[in-house]
Amino acid sequence: MLFRSPAVTKCRYRKTLTDSKGKLTGTGYNGYSPPDSELVDLASVRRELKETYEIMQRPVRRVYPESELVPGFKEVTDRLGAAFRALAVRFNTALGLALGLADPDFFNRYGRGLRDPASVEALNQLRLAYYPGMSAAEIAAASDSGAMTMTRCAQHVDASLFTMLVQDCNGGLEVADGDGWTLLPHLEGAIMIQGGDQLDLWSGGYFPACLHRVGIRNPPGPELVDIPPRQ
Repeated sequence: MLFRSPAVTKCRYRKTLTDSKGKLTGTGYNGYSPPDSELVDLASVRRELKETYEIMQRPVRRVYPESELVPGFKEVTDRLGAAFRALAVRFNTALGLALGLADPDFFNRYGRGLRDPASVEALNQLRLAYYPGMSAAEIAAASDSGAMTMTRCAQHVDASLFTMLVQDCNGGLEVADGDGWTLLPHLEGAIMIQGGDQLDLWSGGYFPACLHRVGIRNPPGPELVDIPPRQ
């Protein structure tokens, strides 16, 4: 697995938005991001263990690891991205119908890249997320005077229209539920769809953005792998 490779190997494919002079000539939203590089809750979390690998569905500047390191990576992720794009088109139509829009295809016209991934407007993204396993000692050390300072992925809402999430068999995703959090178990063959900020705004709050996190309060040991494509 790519994420189990040495850090120096993974960082050969690191996501960069700018070059050394600050010009927007990097990989864009493509490539590997190491732990602590995407902190989303600076007020309460100082360390975040999540690692990600992102592939924009627009083919420009895509970054793939060499086939010797991860055989079949490009072929599998390209097929997976195409399958999720097709599903997103159907879900967008369902959204339009649920909201009673005069044009049920409104969201697909907004996200034209779903039907034409070569379009300059294709901003949908395939994202692989990895959360390393933790021992009981590591979980205990993560607490500083009762305040959790390290987590797998801090609480946040996605900025996208929606995210389609596939969890591995270990689960781990938690969603805000009133004043607490609910752990969502892995369901074989299921794809969970989370509303993002854009959907919340465009639906006038009818489909609220989903506040979620991946904590470390779960039983120690297993690593977690998620596939959360964003549309």
